[in-house]
Amino acid sequence: MTSIVNQVKLWGVRQNRHAIWSAILFLMIAFVIGAAMVGGVLLILKLTDFMPQFKTYTMQALIGATIVFSTIIAASIISAHIWARWLGYEGVEFIGLNRDVGKFFAGTLWGIGLITFIFLMLVALNWLQIDSVVFDQQAIINVLIITISSVNAGVMEEVVFRGALYSALRFRWSRWVAAIIVSVCFSLFHFINNSYEFPVSAALGLFTAGLLFTWVREISGGLWIPIGIHFAWDAASGWFNLLARQSPHLIMTSYTVPTWLVGEFGVSDWIMLSIFAASAWVYRSKMNARNTRQS
Repeated sequence: MTSIVNQVKLWGVRQNRHAIWSAILFLMIAFVIGAAMVGGVLLILKLTDFMPQFKTYTMQALIGATIVFSTIIAASIISAHIWARWLGYEGVEFIGLNRDVGKFFAGTLWGIGLITFIFLMLVALNWLQIDSVVFDQQAIINVLIITISSVNAGVMEEVVFRGALYSALRFRWSRWVAAIIVSVCFSLFHFINNSYEFPVSAALGLFTAGLLFTWVREISGGLWIPIGIHFAWDAASGWFNLLARQSPHLIMTSYTVPTWLVGEFGVSDWIMLSIFAASAWVYRSKMNARNTRQS
């Protein structure tokens, strides 16, 4: 039995020389662990009548959604840890989940600042209209679900794309080639469960966001800032109801201009991406200047 285990470990270590095989290995591990953990949780929620129903805004839905999203986060991190150890590395630090957890809060403030600026800009231009402010139970629960799902998206997607897959591909190709491949996969992933009114613009926007997240992962030396930005980006968009959805929100909004102009990856999104890129450039310049002074 020990001999078989050692052979499996040795096979795993050998895969770190082959970018594609090591990436496929991670996806296999993530699929098995994710299916087992999430499937088991969904079964328990079904048996206990806590299964969250789509477009319901009750405490039951909130509890169920929290449990499901927490399980997905745990499954992605556990998968990355097992994969990294199998390749012969320490664990999740290999993919960028180092001890600089405080950078998560810096990324969160960065992301919230971007969305707040876009919201205020749209309101000032009278492109986005605030119809009402609602403080009822449904609206509060919906905003909490949006926040929890944004934590899930920020952690899971960054661990998978900018963490494991990017780390695997960097062994074989340059940083930019690896970033492009990962960003294409990141963009395509969002079309699995989402339908976009303007798919070409959405694909380009997601691809650009993927490149920028990868760039920030490189210049910050880890995943915490990209995770914080990603979480805040998604969450604050929901808090301010930037997509003007009619489901219960604390802020009910509507657009006074055609949706193609300011909708998903419209003008406002590209402005936000530009600010993101400029901010990242300033951050990199300051990091380089600090490293120069220290050397």
